[in-house]
Amino acid sequence: MQTDLTFSNLISLGQNYRSADKKVKETHLQGSGKELKGQDMEVMHKKELQQATNFVRNGLGLSYKETGTTSVLDSSN
Repeated sequence: MQTDLTFSNLISLGQNYRSADKKVKETHLQGSGKELKGQDMEVMHKKELQQATNFVRNGLGLSYKETGTTSVLDSSN
């Protein structure tokens, strides 16, 4: 692996961001297994997708938006 960070930069990252792990928030999506077009998928209800959208947007300080739509694309697309 190659980087343009100096050793001093790496030390600073380690020291200054150590406390950031106490501010991490987590969530997950819960769906049900389905087979679609020969592929096993985890399918979520729109309500579950909206909760994840709200979580991410809130964490970024963004206003409410309705979650987008999802679809299964043919592999030729």
